[in-house]
Amino acid sequence: LLLQICAVPDHKAAKRELPGSGLAYNVRTSQFCFTVDLKYGSNRQQRQDRQNEVGS
Repeated sequence: LLLQICAVPDHKAAKRELPGSGLAYNVRTSQFCFTVDLKYGSNRQQRQDRQNEVGS
């Protein structure tokens, strides 16, 4: 699952962008966008679901 997050940053943050970091600065919209792969968070979500089942 991929999640794209966009925000309007200060220009210093945009200049600190590192190549290959997955961050992209959109000059046209003045947005700082990055894509997050949520696969790594699925295990935590599953644990949460099991706790909910036990509590019910």
